[in-house]
Amino acid sequence: MKDPTVQETTVELNGATYTLVLDLNAQCLFEQETGKNFYEVASDTGYIATAKENRIMLWAMLQKHHPDLTIEQAGALVTTLEQARAKVTEQIKLSQPEPEEGASAEAGSEIPPEPTG
Repeated sequence: MKDPTVQETTVELNGATYTLVLDLNAQCLFEQETGKNFYEVASDTGYIATAKENRIMLWAMLQKHHPDLTIEQAGALVTTLEQARAKVTEQIKLSQPEPEEGASAEAGSEIPPEPTG
């Protein structure tokens, strides 16, 4: 059953259609490959600064529907850092929940503290 809170986007890359999904598994894959906290790297705007991190995030978002793609193959699907960044940023923005009516823009944007013990 499809989770209605997880946004999927179909994109054309190098003449083929791919589906991007930014779910918990994609976030974990990103963290596993980079050693960095996804929420610290992906700002509220969805902007990820480095080429390496954008390539890994693109790969991670492809894994649900295209598990055979390697990181290098995912990187080859886009021709420029700007193209990769645009696809990654778009999907991150789509995956962020809309603020509830009356909620401040800052509500829900904080990173919860790490559990202790």
